[in-house]
Amino acid sequence: MTDLTEHTAWTCMTNREWEAAVTGSKGDLYAVKFERLPEEAEAEYGYTCTCKSFRFRGHCKHIAAVVARGLRCGWNETLEIGMGPEYADGSDDMTCPRCGGPVLAVKVEV
Repeated sequence: MTDLTEHTAWTCMTNREWEAAVTGSKGDLYAVKFERLPEEAEAEYGYTCTCKSFRFRGHCKHIAAVVARGLRCGWNETLEIGMGPEYADGSDDMTCPRCGGPVLAVKVEV
């Protein structure tokens, strides 16, 4: 079996933390977030919502609407070959090539 080699890859910060305010059908305001999930969850990161439906069922129409509308960037260099981060004008900071937001260097093994 071949040993894995560690590389640095870039990912949009929306893959670590992201939030949107969503208005429910009755006018209530909810926070839909993409964030680190509790340790017992099946995935490390995912969507959460402050509505009762999500609290009791673990899913809701507010998250479905956010996903359907593509509001979170979610760019990941390892999934889009040849599309690397760019340097912001006049700065040393790199930006996401899709949304222009901040990026984060992550370690991956291939």
